[in-house]
Parts: sequence; C-alpha cells; structure tokens
Amino acid sequence: MKRRNEAGLSLVEVIIVIALVGVIIAAFAGALSQGILGSSRVDERATAANLARSQIEDIKAQPYIEPPEYTVISAPAGYSITIDGSIETPGFLEVIRVTVSKDEDEETLLEVTAYKVNMGE
Repeated sequence: MKRRNEAGLSLVEVIIVIALVGVIIAAFAGALSQGILGSSRVDERATAANLARSQIEDIKAQPYIEPPEYTVISAPAGYSITIDGSIETPGFLEVIRVTVSKDEDEETLLEVTAYKVNMGE
C-alpha cells in the first residue's frame, strides 16, 4: 500500500532541477568567457598605447631628418609598429603617424599622430 504524503522528489522534479542548474551554469560560463576575452582586449590596447608612446618618444629623441625615416623600436612578439612620416613644412615641420598592429590578424590596435619640429639642432 502506498502512502500519499511521502517525502522526497519525483523523477520529473529531479530532471527539472538538473535542467535549471545546467542553464544557470551555461549562462555563468558564457559571462565568464566574455569577461576573459574583454580583459585580454584591454591588455592588448594598453600594450599598443605603451608601444606607440615609446615609439614617439624615441622619434622625438632622434635628430630632425628629411625625408622622415626613423628607426622602429623593437616590439614584443605578436605586435608590429609602422611609422609613416610626411613633411608638412619643408625644413621645419613633419607629421609622424605611428601605427601599432597585432601580427596574427593584422588588426590595427592604435594609430597615433605626432608632430616633429626642427628646432635648428
């Protein structure tokens, strides 16, 4: 004879609980992976900003030359730096564009424009 007021869960209730826990874990894992990807993206941009800043400081330390052909600093593995210089005012002002890219997909992470003035050094 069965009792009507038995304590415990039926098979249907257990399956529903397992499904709900699975959905919650999947949502949490998705949010966690997006956070990790976002964090690595921020690190890439910070590295690109530091590389561009270092490159511009290196160019500023070099003498004014025409046409603008400056040496590229060494970049860490996975990054590349390009310099594009043009003469704005001959003998006086150059426009220098520094681009930092990621090697694996050639994606431009940062492009910075700076000016170099001939101070009669």
